[in-house]
Amino acid sequence: MATRIRLRRTGKKKQAYYRVVVVDSRSPRDGRFIEILGNYNPNSNPPQLEINEERALYWLLKGARPTDTMRSLLSKKGVLARLAEESPGHAVLKRPYKKRRPPDALKTQPEVPDVEEADTEPEEAEEKAPEGVEEE
Repeated sequence: MATRIRLRRTGKKKQAYYRVVVVDSRSPRDGRFIEILGNYNPNSNPPQLEINEERALYWLLKGARPTDTMRSLLSKKGVLARLAEESPGHAVLKRPYKKRRPPDALKTQPEVPDVEEADTEPEEAEEKAPEGVEEE
């Protein structure tokens, strides 16, 4: 069973409040969960984050993959730093949850043909008479 650490939305309309949960990756956002790890309140100033760090580390070591938002929150809380100490080559530390292409890769750039090297000496510009003046 593939597990994820993600946010589960609770609270009133326009007043979001989240629970940090461990879920089966196939379950919906607000559906069935395995364990509640903590709470996240983005509306307070500064945002409040409470996580049971021991349990989060346990689930990460068991193979749970955090979402991008949870990866950021776990990093701020110091859980990923502890994971790096305990398991330096862990997959969560190597790459983000989703592979994202950089914006430059989306744009197609026209290919520039190879330019053959011309003479290394600059060409001398021919002297031209100003317009309206005829040469004799």
